[in-house]
Amino acid sequence: MVSISLFGSLRVRMEDRELGPKDFMGRKPKQLLEILLLQEGRPVPKDQLAEKLWGESLPVNFSASLEHYVSLLRKRLDPGGRLDKSMVRTVHGGYRFEAADLHVDTMTFDRIYERHVQGEASRAEIETAVALVHGELLEDEPYADWAAGPRAVYAQRHVELLVAGAQAALAAGDGVRGAELATTAVQRDAYAEPAHRLLMLAHYVQGRQSAALAAFDRCRDGLTGELGVDPLPETTRLHAAILQQAPAQQLLADFVGAPRAVAVVSAPVRVVVPAPRRSPENEAALPFVGRDPEMSALLTAVHLETGSTSAPVVVVDGAPGSGKTRVLAELADQLDDRTVVRLTATAAERSLAGSLMGHILSALCPGDSRLEDVLASLPSAWDGTPVQRASIANLILSMVNDRSPFAVIIDDAENMDDHSAQMLACLVIRLPSSSGAFVFGCRSSYVAGSHALAGTLNVSRIHLEPLTAESLESFGIEGLHERTGGLPMFVAREVARHTGVEAATPEDSLDRFRRFGEQLYHLCVVAAIMRGEIRPEPLARLTGRDEVAVVEDLEKLCDLHVLRIDGDGFAFRNSAIRDLLGSTASPARRQLLQRRTRGLEAPGDRRHTSRLMPAAQNRRTGDTDRRASRSTDADFADLRTVSAS
Repeated sequence: MVSISLFGSLRVRMEDRELGPKDFMGRKPKQLLEILLLQEGRPVPKDQLAEKLWGESLPVNFSASLEHYVSLLRKRLDPGGRLDKSMVRTVHGGYRFEAADLHVDTMTFDRIYERHVQGEASRAEIETAVALVHGELLEDEPYADWAAGPRAVYAQRHVELLVAGAQAALAAGDGVRGAELATTAVQRDAYAEPAHRLLMLAHYVQGRQSAALAAFDRCRDGLTGELGVDPLPETTRLHAAILQQAPAQQLLADFVGAPRAVAVVSAPVRVVVPAPRRSPENEAALPFVGRDPEMSALLTAVHLETGSTSAPVVVVDGAPGSGKTRVLAELADQLDDRTVVRLTATAAERSLAGSLMGHILSALCPGDSRLEDVLASLPSAWDGTPVQRASIANLILSMVNDRSPFAVIIDDAENMDDHSAQMLACLVIRLPSSSGAFVFGCRSSYVAGSHALAGTLNVSRIHLEPLTAESLESFGIEGLHERTGGLPMFVAREVARHTGVEAATPEDSLDRFRRFGEQLYHLCVVAAIMRGEIRPEPLARLTGRDEVAVVEDLEKLCDLHVLRIDGDGFAFRNSAIRDLLGSTASPARRQLLQRRTRGLEAPGDRRHTSRLMPAAQNRRTGDTDRRASRSTDADFADLRTVSAS
């Protein structure tokens, strides 16, 4: 098989040799061969060949010259061959090139182009045609007038097939190949708006919004600056959609005919990873009562009006055991208009950069071809350059936008790693309210101050107060509100005890307090054993700690809705919490600690002493106090052993 290339410089490849532009015994024989090849087997009269080769400077006997050039070509192409089998055939009044059994790149290109014009070319065929073009047609003849026309035609057809190939690639979800083909098309024709649009779209579907907008700027500047015209309405419409961060799948459907994203299931997907912890108030058998106002506020906040500048963020907070997890579960069940991803952030993963974002993306975008690369880059993404951070943020934005509308519900959000919080803040700011919502079960103080999510625009806070006595009447248990203080954690235990349903153990309830950390948990236990008002002075003496540090921890417990400020001291918000924490010590140890507490509260001594007592004043309290401190330190050490066991 003889293979001939006209794209780039002339090449003739045969089984035993290859001929280049300088292998045809002169320029005129080579040009004669190229002219005949461009006619694809059609005969060319001698006078037309002469005009193309010499123009107005015809030799006296141009017919003899042509015959000589043909003879040279036959010797180079088929030395020793028969005349009737030659590639250059003599016809009446002229010559033609015998194309049968040959592979000529321009002829293959033309066949595919014709199928493309008829709408019958496949993506693979278009890729084949594009791959044939290694350069301009007949680059070795840049000044020949007879080559200029065909060169322009093939250049334009090449751009058309590049655009068609980019469109087919994008329709198939191959943004990388789409960008490559569109870039080549723009390089070949800087004013080809379809190529510019496809390049914008290819960048956008890969999460590179800034690159897509820059591609529009180059298109607009070229058209207005050099041609004095504005981009077509279709181009400006795509630009506006990218600015509004429209879902990528929607744009692919609008501009390249890709299938629109449709749900393949009868209802939105619900993903829960990992499973929520076991808590008494979360048991499905317990009726969900008394939270109608909170649920109404939650649904209103999640369904923020369309057109808002950022996605809504809702923080659900309350005292430990106030039912945050159950409220989030009920919310997930009621959001039947969107995909819901519900997760629990864990303390074990708090030090793993990007771990929570990895869980979110894995649950929200399980079939996305970009997921594997994104997950691999998450741990180090926020440590890179601003350009690298912007790139990964844009890619994540594109992925989650394709899944809109959605809701991401995160319980125990205070355990979220910092990298994930920063990435979520980027999403919240850049996603429109119609795309998704983010709901966090955590402390109100968690999303505040310098936290990454504190600067987002649409943050709502819903505080869960204890249930009212009226809301508990449906259980028909006398004194239920008085014994539980309306806290769902204790309500659930009482209801289970009365109905005979298996309930979570006190240890399950204590776990949420242990998550505060050992120091805060032990302070809670000691404070629960003390009678009456909780004051920092005796707590500091009993625990052997500085009074300032104790005051700060007591204030933290107020933020956690365990304590409240009560005059000059503190008190438990709920007596049931105090009783639960106090139950961790034996009666003998409770009496011992209470006796030590009364000793520290002698009239005229500690009762009116400043919380922030200077060290020098502490030293003047005498040996008795020091002995008391040593004794109570030992008592607390014993108590810590009990409460930790």
